[in-house]
Amino acid sequence: MPRSRWFGQPELRFQSVLSAPFQYYSGLSSGFFSSSTATTAFYVDQMQVAALAGYTFDARQQWYALLGPAVAWRVNKSGPALPTATASLDDAVRDAVDRAPAAAQLQLHGGLGWWGRHLGVEARYTHGLTPLVRQLSFHNRTYDFLVRSSTVMFTVGYHGRLSQR
Repeated sequence: MPRSRWFGQPELRFQSVLSAPFQYYSGLSSGFFSSSTATTAFYVDQMQVAALAGYTFDARQQWYALLGPAVAWRVNKSGPALPTATASLDDAVRDAVDRAPAAAQLQLHGGLGWWGRHLGVEARYTHGLTPLVRQLSFHNRTYDFLVRSSTVMFTVGYHGRLSQR
């Protein structure tokens, strides 16, 4: 009896998210018209649980598509807030950036893949349905600072013998 073309694929994964660098104003440097900027980025480690549904396209059930939701939650912990009176401006900004990512994020995964005899290849796109960062708090003020995350992944894997039920 052939297997169903539909299948479920639960996943648990660890991921590190790093934003593109951005610049912020850090005061005047020497010279009347020149200003000094510094660069930083958002970085967060997340654990992710996904519930994906898949469909195989061919009779040998090697080509497949996946689609489904995932929840990712922040796992790296930040220490106590830096005291702004003794911290440099750059340290205070970096501390605010470290604290900005949301505790959890809802995502949507979609991808295409191929399973051979012992080799698997997959291309997947992940879109953040909720923002990674909504606001940035700095010097007792809160700024709207919306950051969404999207990821493209290409994976190659080795697997043991697949059972034929």
